[in-house]
Amino acid sequence: MNIKDYIEEKQKVFKQLDSAIDKTFSNDAEERKEGREELEKLRGKDEAVPFAIGYAHQIEYDCTGNPENAQKAIEEYKRIVNEGYAFLKESIQELEARLGN
Repeated sequence: MNIKDYIEEKQKVFKQLDSAIDKTFSNDAEERKEGREELEKLRGKDEAVPFAIGYAHQIEYDCTGNPENAQKAIEEYKRIVNEGYAFLKESIQELEARLGN
């Protein structure tokens, strides 16, 4: 994939990510749910998505007090921390390769 295509793909993902995050801040419970579902569909498309998923569940917990959402946020955050941010390893390797390191 050339750099132009790569950037266009990232822009597309971030527009979708932004839209989904906006929905998670809605006053409407159904729209927040839709936002969380959209975030799940973006999983694996960018390193920022797991943070957004965890935070979306935390927001839902704050709105509803549902402990299931708090638990999902905790699990997502723990996955990020326990993997030692391993999901960034590919990005680091790719950048280093492009730099010739």
